[in-house]
Amino acid sequence: MGDSKKKIVTNTARFLSNSNLIYGSVSTIIAFLLWVHLSGLIFFFGAYLGKGYSRGGQDV
Repeated sequence: MGDSKKKIVTNTARFLSNSNLIYGSVSTIIAFLLWVHLSGLIFFFGAYLGKGYSRGGQDV
């Protein structure tokens, strides 16, 4: 009984370490793309506010 539990834990640890290599990289790419998207939104929102501010607040 003890050996079967040990094999289950060992196989689970191997699977998680292998899947972590794949899914860890994918989550890093997703986090980077989310950061780029949010940075772009902040940039364009600031450009919109700057344009409105330069015209005396007519467009905002």
